[in-house]
Amino acid sequence: MRKPLAATALIAVVALGLSACGSSSSTSSGSSKSTSTTRAAATTPVTLSGKVTNKGTKDVSTKSSPADVDMDLYSFYFEPTFVKAAPGQQLTISLHNEGSVPHTFTVPSLNIDKELQPEQKMTVTVTVPMAGSVPFYCRFHKDNGMQGAIFMTS
Repeated sequence: MRKPLAATALIAVVALGLSACGSSSSTSSGSSKSTSTTRAAATTPVTLSGKVTNKGTKDVSTKSSPADVDMDLYSFYFEPTFVKAAPGQQLTISLHNEGSVPHTFTVPSLNIDKELQPEQKMTVTVTVPMAGSVPFYCRFHKDNGMQGAIFMTS
């Protein structure tokens, strides 16, 4: 009688463990597109105020300047959400609105505010400052977690 009870308890523990491993806490409208970004982690490399839908980090810090960054805008997140760059590095960011509504790529500290309609593509050039991070967001959907940052290597 003890063996069936022990086996049932073991099955319950294994099932609970497997269910805890299979999901992310981020909201997503789904993308099957393969990217070279590091997927969302429990913590973010930069602290931003408000909700952040973290869809990974792209590291271009070792690339020669200008470094190319492909960034997709979805409803309602940026992919990648964070870009790791070298101080003073120039980035060519190719934006593509993959969502079904307009989005912006807004960087107040660099006077950048570009609006993209659904399926629209646009390229912006950013020079990374020598210190600090560069937050960006969508003016329309920042409160929905559509924000990220460019941050420097140490």
